[in-house]
Amino acid sequence: MNEDEIEDQGSEHIDENDANLAMSSLALLALNEDNHKAIIDGNGIKSAVERIIQVAQHGYTPGLQIMSSIDLLVHLFAFGSNNTKQLIQNSLSPEILDQLKDNQYIGNEIQKLINAYSNSQAAKELIKIRRLNEMNK
Repeated sequence: MNEDEIEDQGSEHIDENDANLAMSSLALLALNEDNHKAIIDGNGIKSAVERIIQVAQHGYTPGLQIMSSIDLLVHLFAFGSNNTKQLIQNSLSPEILDQLKDNQYIGNEIQKLINAYSNSQAAKELIKIRRLNEMNK
């Protein structure tokens, strides 16, 4: 492996880490509906959906940190307006979710999004409980 290949691998790894950090940050911001317009306008939904579709099309690749992308969509769906919910549902079809729900790496997270699609109020309450537990640790 030459120096350029090592450098390229390093930048890809950093880019993936940066993308994951960005998605994690957006997921936290999405807990407040006041932030949703900025997230949507900044292509947050589009970026998260693209990462999920990448897994659906090419399979899960270790190192691809996709959980935060799913969390972002769950938070936007649970705390968002009807327009936000519709935008997410139009962007990520139930067929893709069904395809990924049995994935050994991300199936549980995908199931959270499926559950949010069917009952956003229950998803919202579960997120609040989880956040309280995290804050009390």
